[in-house]
Amino acid sequence: LGEEGLAGGGSLDRYKQGTLGTGDQGPLKDVHFPFDSYELDDQARTIFLVEDEPSLREMASKILKRLGYRVVTAESGPEALALWPQHRGKIDLLLTDMVMPGGMTGRELADRLLREAPQMPVIYSTGYSLDFIDSDTSFGTQAECLLKPYDASALANAVNKVFANGN
Repeated sequence: LGEEGLAGGGSLDRYKQGTLGTGDQGPLKDVHFPFDSYELDDQARTIFLVEDEPSLREMASKILKRLGYRVVTAESGPEALALWPQHRGKIDLLLTDMVMPGGMTGRELADRLLREAPQMPVIYSTGYSLDFIDSDTSFGTQAECLLKPYDASALANAVNKVFANGN
């Protein structure tokens, strides 16, 4: 992965045998996955992951796949909109960064996609305080917020919470 690092600093330098570690000063967090291959069944849910930071997008995608989800990725709102028509009926959850380059926020992206898929749950990911983003922002009953930096456990918990709410 690139030298730019993860959302909380450091770079992803070890991804082997189901373990994820970071940095030169030893692992910040090791995550042990229950299996080493992506064994998806036909009923696997699909998550649309929109994240502009390449290393975080790759890490989150690998974690979600290891948890048994199918993942479609995009690096910006405009790219996500371009990919949407071919995946529209297959997406079970949108996981989007709130602040991205390209002239479209995660909230604007979600608003556009929810016009066509109003029941799709959304997880907004951000490195900013929610108060900083917009004190009037209401994420709604089908949405969660995942604060960066996050680890595999926080990501899994957010996804599980959304799906446990009947989505």
